[in-house]
Amino acid sequence: MGGTFFREFLTVFNFTDNIVKLDRYLDNSHIKASGIQRSGVQIDIYDASQIIYVIEGGLAWEAGLRDGYEILSINGIPILSLGYFGIYDLLSDTTIESYQFVVINSVGDVEEFTIIIG
Repeated sequence: MGGTFFREFLTVFNFTDNIVKLDRYLDNSHIKASGIQRSGVQIDIYDASQIIYVIEGGLAWEAGLRDGYEILSINGIPILSLGYFGIYDLLSDTTIESYQFVVINSVGDVEEFTIIIG
């Protein structure tokens, strides 16, 4: 079971009686959009600097980001200090309205892209 499943159901574990109870949430106000849902970019869990997927037509795509680009920084924060979960949290932060990506593109040039969430 993944995180998406647990966001959809209130899950109660009763280990004494070996029971797992699932109740679907009546509304989804508790669910925070994931980074890929907000920005349209997915990073590699094993190498957080690598963009492995960009949703065609999404915000990241429209900004110019593409699969295979290497992220150097997001909003001025070096990628090495963020790691995968730091990036995930940053891209899921609903108080941030834009993201400045500095990347190395597929031909080795450094480029800057801005994703405006809106």
